[in-house]
Amino acid sequence: MMIEESRKKETVSCVFEGGVLLETIYDPKEHKTSYITCVNGEYKEHKKIHDSQTNITHEPISSENSLIETRFVKLPSVCLKEKVDVSQLFKEIRQLIETYVKIPEDFLDICTTYVMLTWVHDKFQTIPYLRVIGDYGTGKTTLLRVVGEVCYKAMISSGSVTTAAVFRVIDQFRGTFVFDEADFRHSEMYSDIVKILNSGYSANSPVLRMRVKKDGEMATQSFHVFGPKILGSRMKFGDDALESRNITYRLMPMTKEEINKPAHLDTDFFSRADTLRNKLLSFRFETYPKISADESTLQDIQFPRLRQSALALTSLAKYIGEDVYNSVMKFLVNYEAELKSNQSDNIEADVMVVIIDLMFGSDDSKRTIHLTEISNYFTDHKLAEYSDRAEREYTDKYGNITKSSNYVISPKKIGGIVNRMGIKKSRDGHGFYIDLVLEEKRIIALIGRYALLKYYKEKEMLAKDTKDQMKKNNEILF
Repeated sequence: MMIEESRKKETVSCVFEGGVLLETIYDPKEHKTSYITCVNGEYKEHKKIHDSQTNITHEPISSENSLIETRFVKLPSVCLKEKVDVSQLFKEIRQLIETYVKIPEDFLDICTTYVMLTWVHDKFQTIPYLRVIGDYGTGKTTLLRVVGEVCYKAMISSGSVTTAAVFRVIDQFRGTFVFDEADFRHSEMYSDIVKILNSGYSANSPVLRMRVKKDGEMATQSFHVFGPKILGSRMKFGDDALESRNITYRLMPMTKEEINKPAHLDTDFFSRADTLRNKLLSFRFETYPKISADESTLQDIQFPRLRQSALALTSLAKYIGEDVYNSVMKFLVNYEAELKSNQSDNIEADVMVVIIDLMFGSDDSKRTIHLTEISNYFTDHKLAEYSDRAEREYTDKYGNITKSSNYVISPKKIGGIVNRMGIKKSRDGHGFYIDLVLEEKRIIALIGRYALLKYYKEKEMLAKDTKDQMKKNNEILF
């Protein structure tokens, strides 16, 4: 009987069946890589390790690999093999960030919690991205570098990287990708980066790419892109779905106090960062078996996408301590209010305002609203707010370029907006209409989504008071 030879595999880290963790450390003094495992609290170092379940012999990535040699990937240098005080570790990470970056207390707690989350992110099915927006001179790059240095297997890059490289390093190392200048609107990289970001927040959502084999044939290749990501950009993404995956803070121009922060990251910073990475490796070994998603930590968050994205962050914040959890929730509640405000400041929200106004019109028995009614009302009452659309150039059928100052929101345009919001339409001899009885639940849900519930209640009460007054007037007259 032939014994099957084990397959060798270069592995950076993995979780074996049964929950045993395997992690790579890199000793820059000895210029060598090795493995660390922890079983029942006992740490062991290995040059390689064999998994009998899969018959795979795992070997650490070579120290000669340029990504390791140049410290592009930040690995721990040693495992401390001692119990970690989670609360104290949080304070040490927070102090490091605070030394070099000036940000509000609640966002400082968000950043610190996110650093710790990166070390156990693979215990969760979804994870948010940490993103800062700011112009030149706001300290954006420094914040990304400071926070990134202590994240799990951090890969700190910039706009000079190619998309092919991004796919490969995320797939190979499965750590935290830190990307500065994440503005790709006017580059051919944009669609590829958006694919990574739209898939990378959720586990088991690989990105498929085509590659050319040696024989010239095309083959499909799957890339694992799930994992924490820290982004810096000068503006928001155009993709609303992608925006919802980020926990974002906008940096403002630095004050005199902030300019007095260290102008560069000195040797003391890198020494402290290295020590913290080593402590965080112990934190990963200790915390991984204990941490899990705790939906009760989302009690104050209503937005479905924010709930999905923030669950890992709130679960870990609760694990760290009540004070940290309260601070994180304070930021997220305010952030949700900002998201609601942003949602209520768009054309869909204005169409909902028009629908509410027409719902409580003078007709007592109104059951339907035709798109023509919405179009006319919108043009009369809302178009002025879209002054940049009120006059535009267009090419007529003869090829002449002229300007129109009579731009209206047509019923067809209203129909497209209504479709995007998920409101179903019916049709009669007068055109398309919304059946208010059939679509009531959907409309009420959208009113809440666009933060218009107070406006709706006010209109409802005003309509009731008007009807009551009319009834009284009729009783007096007759």
